[in-house]
Amino acid sequence: MKLDTSCSTTLGVQREELVKYLDSLCREASVDTNLTERVIDAFDRLDPLHFAAIQRSTLERFPEPSRNNSYLDVCRHIGKAVKMYLVVMPRDTRPRRMLDIGSGSGTFSFVCNALGHNSTGLDKPRSDNDDDFTSLIYLLTKWLNVRVLEHDMSPQVPLPIEDHSYDDFSIFHPTFYRRWKESDWDFLISDLSRCATKEKSRLNIKIHTRKLKAIGGDVYVVEEFLRSIGKWNSTMIHDKHYVVDLG
Repeated sequence: MKLDTSCSTTLGVQREELVKYLDSLCREASVDTNLTERVIDAFDRLDPLHFAAIQRSTLERFPEPSRNNSYLDVCRHIGKAVKMYLVVMPRDTRPRRMLDIGSGSGTFSFVCNALGHNSTGLDKPRSDNDDDFTSLIYLLTKWLNVRVLEHDMSPQVPLPIEDHSYDDFSIFHPTFYRRWKESDWDFLISDLSRCATKEKSRLNIKIHTRKLKAIGGDVYVVEEFLRSIGKWNSTMIHDKHYVVDLG
């Protein structure tokens, strides 16, 4: 099943489509539909009028579907986040303190928080330019009640996080690492180990391998990443999706 929604779909319609989609995911994964109920219960506590104002002002500037307004299709992103959650989280897991790096509009953290975890996002600093899509993602993370750390991911730069702060980390489809070298990955994973509680702490990461048309066809340097995680206890659990043991 696919969500038949778009950036201009009203929140009420998005919600009804999301319920059906999450129920289908639960059936496919043989998971109790209580998961759907918990996510939808958290969703129903959000302010629909606030979202409508965000949607209206954004579509006035960007009326056609584009990167600048794609996050308004919020239930599609929540659906993707639940699908990812079912891949990465063991069903018998206890509540975890989590950091989602490259968190976008915060939907993965929203889902994790709805399901009993304590998840924080991390993304590049917000822009002062209202026409920049980062302004929209921060409006949406605030609406979703997701805390976000502002940090520009750069090679060999430590995360602005105290030692032993989080149980788990996730990096799903960001673009910051497209030109990173093995040594840059070595630095990041070592820094994540510093930030980890080390109680079975892990990094869940799903990487891009396709060309990026927007930047002239540059290719992600996947081999550099694979050489780096080869130094750790790591497992590929799904296509281009890896778990790295940080303990």
